Amino acid sequence: IAANAFAGGSGITELYVTDNISWIANGAFRGADSLTKIHILASDPDLTKVDSIGNPREGLPEESRFYVPAGSLSVYENNYFWNPFARYLIGE
Repeated sequence: IAANAFAGGSGITELYVTDNISWIANGAFRGADSLTKIHILASDPDLTKVDSIGNPREGLPEESRFYVPAGSLSVYENNYFWNPFARYLIGE
């Protein structure tokens, strides 16, 4: 998902990221200021990576969360790319 992919998407509240999406860029959700639920469907966090140095959460409300498969929550929390965002991860 490219930077600014959701620019102007202020009405989006929930999004599903399928396991064929391999990268979420910094600022991908910039402009989606109502987006609070981002469901990451990949059970392996290496299939959908985020930029751990930048901030893919840029532009999201503080209450927004990434929902990942419940059985993979600890794997996401310990993953190199996802670990910086562990406090925003919820297993479902």
